[in-house]
Amino acid sequence: QIVNLKFKQSTYRRAIIYLLEDFGNRCAYSMRHIDQQGGMEVDHFNPTLPEAKRHKYSNLLPAIRPCNGKKWDYWPTKEDQLKGIHFIDPSVEDDYNVQIFEILDSGRLVGTTNAARYQIRVLDLNAPFLVKERLLRTHFRMLRDDGIYDYRGTWSPETAQKALVAAEAVTTLIDQL
Repeated sequence: QIVNLKFKQSTYRRAIIYLLEDFGNRCAYSMRHIDQQGGMEVDHFNPTLPEAKRHKYSNLLPAIRPCNGKKWDYWPTKEDQLKGIHFIDPSVEDDYNVQIFEILDSGRLVGTTNAARYQIRVLDLNAPFLVKERLLRTHFRMLRDDGIYDYRGTWSPETAQKALVAAEAVTTLIDQL
């Protein structure tokens, strides 16, 4: 069972192949896909655990460099934790569409709990590059749903002009960010 695997300081990075499989090739915090990132790092969810537990598979998560860099060895105080302020462990708690929601017309994330708001703020999950990606994804989904853009990447010939106008609107919107 992978969950019970224990790694060492020198070997924990080898867990990335299993973590990516378990998390659908996405960052556990930003949900950014490895195809958009070009690589992932292994984050120690709770960096304050003793050495024997810190490198256990259940404490490791895939993370893009910006998320891993923001979180680093940061961990909320016991006082904060009593207020419900903590990082959300997606292996244990539901995060997206339960505590964290995307505002479709702005591409920004909002949290409905102290933990979600904390995670969004500390990890900078509303960084401009993430907001732009979410907006672009949302607009392409809208084009697809309107029958303008086919998910296989082909444009419907009868709506080529409409697609061009929509693409220009998306570009203008994103440039304004």
